[in-house]
Amino acid sequence: DGPDAPAGETCSTGSCAGPVLTVGQGEYVNLTGITIADGDNTTTSNGGGLDNAGTVTITGAAFTGNTSPAGDGGAIDNGDAYNGPGTGSVTVTGSAFTGNTAPGGDGGAIDSGDDNGGGGSVSVTGSTFTGNSAGDAGDGGAIDSGDYGGGGTVSVTGSAFTSNTAGNGGAITSGERLGGGTVT
Repeated sequence: DGPDAPAGETCSTGSCAGPVLTVGQGEYVNLTGITIADGDNTTTSNGGGLDNAGTVTITGAAFTGNTSPAGDGGAIDNGDAYNGPGTGSVTVTGSAFTGNTAPGGDGGAIDSGDDNGGGGSVSVTGSTFTGNSAGDAGDGGAIDSGDYGGGGTVSVTGSAFTSNTAGNGGAITSGERLGGGTVT
């Protein structure tokens, strides 16, 4: 349900407003073996590749070069109060997040459960996060969870974080402002 390029054309930086894919509250989506690349969310602010308030399972996928210039979650924004009551759930297995950015916000690759009432959960297994970045004042170059009183939870198992950058927490931050996040 993300915005599309006009028939026969592709999106270039800034030319397609909104995330590549939007999943609403109560919706269930499985993404297997796909690539979501170069999403550029210039309108709704959060989630250049995926803006999620539902339940998403991602297996063997690649998120590359997505950006949320003025918001959070360069590749994925999950469960923030901005996109519903903050109930998003994302499960990631065997996937790669490379070169995603949130230059004006938090969570270069993934932002979850922020913003007063955000309750997003993220589970990551056997995945890589390489060269993702949040802004100089941002949190979580790869993953940010539970800021501004949100209740985000993150679980990471058997994954690698390489060359991710942010103002706070190059790899992961949780509960940075007003507390609330949990990381395992």
